[in-house]
Amino acid sequence: MKRRGVNYEIIVELDSMDMIKRYVALGMGVSVGPRLAIDPEDQDELGVVGLGHLLPVEQGGIITLRGKRLSTPTERFISVMRDTLATARVQGG
Repeated sequence: MKRRGVNYEIIVELDSMDMIKRYVALGMGVSVGPRLAIDPEDQDELGVVGLGHLLPVEQGGIITLRGKRLSTPTERFISVMRDTLATARVQGG
């Protein structure tokens, strides 16, 4: 992503989807993860930006805080992900 002009800094890496969802629910960022990680009880608080047109639906999406407008860096991240994944699909990767 840095090659495409999107600067980012990894502040926290977590091994638990439950902890990742908690951080997102607290408004501390966004996450890319499997749709299966969103439990029915999460749906009141978390939203999903689908990437089904780029990946099989069960493979991933962007987890966000429901009802919160996406920040400009988050929108750029989603755009880069869409472009990168679309290019990979066209190239067979």
